[in-house]
Amino acid sequence: MASSPAQVYTVGKQLELFPHVPGPPHGIYDYEPRPLPATLAAGQIRDFDKNTAKYIKTKATVQIEEVIRVGDNRESQIVRCKVVQPPVESQRGVYPLVGKSKNKTRLPLARSLALKAYDYEYYGDSFGGPSANAEESDGDFSREFAVYRYYCDKGLTGSPHAMPQFYGGWVMKIRSKDENGSLKYRYVSLILIDYIHDCSIESLCSRWTDPNDHNDPETPGDLIPTKEPVPFQKADGGFTHITFDEKKRQLVIKKFLHSLAHGNHLGIEHREIDPSNVFITWAEPGVPQVASWLPYPPHPFERSSVAALEDFHGWWPPAYERGLDRDRLFDDWLCSEEVFGPLEEAQEVVAELEARGIRNWPHPYPKFSTFKTLKKLIKDRREKDKQKKAEKEEEKAEKAKMEGMEEMNRLLLPSI
Repeated sequence: MASSPAQVYTVGKQLELFPHVPGPPHGIYDYEPRPLPATLAAGQIRDFDKNTAKYIKTKATVQIEEVIRVGDNRESQIVRCKVVQPPVESQRGVYPLVGKSKNKTRLPLARSLALKAYDYEYYGDSFGGPSANAEESDGDFSREFAVYRYYCDKGLTGSPHAMPQFYGGWVMKIRSKDENGSLKYRYVSLILIDYIHDCSIESLCSRWTDPNDHNDPETPGDLIPTKEPVPFQKADGGFTHITFDEKKRQLVIKKFLHSLAHGNHLGIEHREIDPSNVFITWAEPGVPQVASWLPYPPHPFERSSVAALEDFHGWWPPAYERGLDRDRLFDDWLCSEEVFGPLEEAQEVVAELEARGIRNWPHPYPKFSTFKTLKKLIKDRREKDKQKKAEKEEEKAEKAKMEGMEEMNRLLLPSI
């Protein structure tokens, strides 16, 4: 008999976590299929050793402080938690669960974390039954872990970056009961990331609806940003209030598009971008895809448009207005010096500046590359691959020729 999500993920409950690194990302058509082994028992995690005695120095304990998103028919259960007991030895390649201490004592990390559990028990109905849910959660965990770990390896998690800090992959052990009511345990994979204290774009807006439009009730209308000041908590516990006028909304989209460009440059493709998943935080000082071939991240103009940001209309770009050329307005904004600068290859600009003896980048906007450069790189790569293939064929033909001559020489040698 399975417990309800509210019973498992309840405020005040302490969870013992064991470190776990999944295999390569899988679970959608972009990746090689990686089905769960037929021998894997229900309630177990692939490649996870259940002998918890092995984790004496690496396990951690967290306590749930707030339920964020918990329930049936969900692909993840999300709670806010705090570290009660950090591991004696931290995982490699991720941010540690220990805070800074003057005497080098391993104190628990002070900040709140978000725990995201891929609990197959509460996934929606599947034609494949419980085993299909387990396989889906296995894939979800592998992909999200891979993205966060990749960003973390590149030093692009945590403030001031768009991706929250990453504290690794873990497995928790959950008490349960079988059909006969006997005690049993099941295991659930999860990740730990920084808890985002602040607001999503969606939460700062309402949606415009046309009462006369009955064609597609599922399609959301344009965003209508709140005109009221929004409180953001500061590091000292106080609050600052921000009013999101057009300039500030533009700044949010600018930072958002810049982070997407960086991700694209690292070979990461973001999908299902939605205003509910773009958070605005108050930051204080102190507190192989082909795009990766480019010398700098691709200019956001190459990947952004009014149409591409349809779900953000009303925040920025502006909502539809008769006589307003939104495409031109948005394109001009993207290429303005205050945002991302003109569409030009920064590598060429740097070369020109250095030829004039200027070594420091003099512009207010960052350095970007263009798809024109990318096309040239792809063309050059194809030419090199073609040349290598021809050289290999030539070597192969030469080798066959030499082997043929050796065989003929053996046949012509007189027997002794």
